[in-house]
Amino acid sequence: MNIRRRAFTLIELLVVIAIIAILAAILFPVFAQAKEAAKKTACLSNMKQIGTAFMLYAGDYDDGYPTWSDYWGVRTQTNPQRSDAETVALLGGPDSVRFYWDAKLLPYVKSDNPLQASWGGVWKCPSSAKNHNNRSVGISQCFTYVCNPLDWRSYLWRNASEFVDPAGTPFAGDSDRTGMLTQPHLFHGFADFYRLSGDSSQPDGRFNRERPRRHADGANYSFADGHAKYNKQQSMFHWPTVTTAVPTAASLEGAKARCVTAKIWAVNAEEKTNSAARATTNGFPCTVSVN
Repeated sequence: MNIRRRAFTLIELLVVIAIIAILAAILFPVFAQAKEAAKKTACLSNMKQIGTAFMLYAGDYDDGYPTWSDYWGVRTQTNPQRSDAETVALLGGPDSVRFYWDAKLLPYVKSDNPLQASWGGVWKCPSSAKNHNNRSVGISQCFTYVCNPLDWRSYLWRNASEFVDPAGTPFAGDSDRTGMLTQPHLFHGFADFYRLSGDSSQPDGRFNRERPRRHADGANYSFADGHAKYNKQQSMFHWPTVTTAVPTAASLEGAKARCVTAKIWAVNAEEKTNSAARATTNGFPCTVSVN
């Protein structure tokens, strides 16, 4: 008995290909979103571990916290600044990764080795395009500086007693290779996002700092009480509507951003009230609670 086998016609084959193409167009973005969601979750877990290390460090140092860099802390505690030679003499060596905040937390994390300029493991955000030889988690500039223009000091060793709202004050978060989160009213992330001036080769690294939109429309942060949380960009960094130039801190857009500094990033009562007053002076009424 002969069985006649029927092959696909060209039209049927094209219909099948079209259906597969349509399904791929629908499903691939879903897969990409799922992959990014997994990266965001992994990053948040890393940030929580860094926050825990931060609290363990404070427990061993009488509620004291590390600064951005002991080298720059020692160098900038006098006005005018100490010379490089004086700072090297006091610390027993030149500026190096061993003086930085992430190296200080390493004994409490035991992940990769910031002491050798390697920031993999919990120090690496899976969504960062940079390799492990570049930082992707940064410390808050308001945390490590005095976030008050009337005070000349920078790179302070903070203490838990200073914090008005430790649960609401970030100390670290998603960043680019410099490992620092700029004060919001300086608009470094804004400049980098829109590439309005300069580029990523700027020697002072000002275009390689915060990444408030690393995970879709937000980023992960670790707070001064040790917890970690995902926050949308608009709640952490004021994003100006201006797209033709980087706003100044004294502009209305700068005033709005400085109010964010006052409400979220500033550490103590003086810094919060000063930032709020400057925002108000520059045209954006701003009040903060410091009780």
